[in-house]
Amino acid sequence: LLGTWDGDGVERWNPRESNVLQLLISIQGLVLVSEPYYNEAGYEKQLGTKEGAHNSMQYNEATLLLVLQHMMVTIQAPPPGLERRVARHFSARRDQILRRCKGMLKELEASEPGAKEGAACELDTPDEDRVMGEGQAGDQGCGWVDRSVADKASRGFLRSLQRMQPRLRKALPVPGPGPGPTRS
Repeated sequence: LLGTWDGDGVERWNPRESNVLQLLISIQGLVLVSEPYYNEAGYEKQLGTKEGAHNSMQYNEATLLLVLQHMMVTIQAPPPGLERRVARHFSARRDQILRRCKGMLKELEASEPGAKEGAACELDTPDEDRVMGEGQAGDQGCGWVDRSVADKASRGFLRSLQRMQPRLRKALPVPGPGPGPTRS
C-alpha cells in the first residue's frame, strides 16, 4: 500500500479499490507497534532469536532518533499554512518530549563507570512510551546497558540522544501566551 516493497493483490495500492481506511489500518498494524522490525519482509523469521531482538532494538532506536531529527526539521521549516499549528503542537508537548529524553538518558548515567551496579532508572513516562527491547539482563555483548529487559537501550543510542538533546531543547518552542489551539 505504501509502495515500500512489492506486494501482491490487496497489498498494493489500487486507486480504484484502495482507500484511506485501508492505508491507516496498515500503518496501525504494521508500523505503530512495539516491534515493527518483524513486520519487514523476511524479518519475521528472526522473532524469538537473540539476533532478532538485537536487530529490532537497533531498528527502534534508529527510528526514534530519526523521528526526533524530523521533528526538529518540521519545527524549523513547517509545511506552508501549518506554521502556527506546528508551533503550538510542539510548544504544548515540549516538556513531555524533553522529559522522555531525560528519562532515557538516566540509563546512560546509571551505566557509566562509578555508577552503582544495577542501579534502577525509571522513565518519567508510561510504559507504552518506553523504547522496548529483548535480551537477557547483563547481556553486554550487544552493547546493552545492564538494565531490566523493558528498560534496555544501547549505549550508542543513548550517546546519540545525549548529543542531540541540546539541539532538540533549542528547537522546541517554549510555551508562552498566545491564542489557544485551533480545531481541525
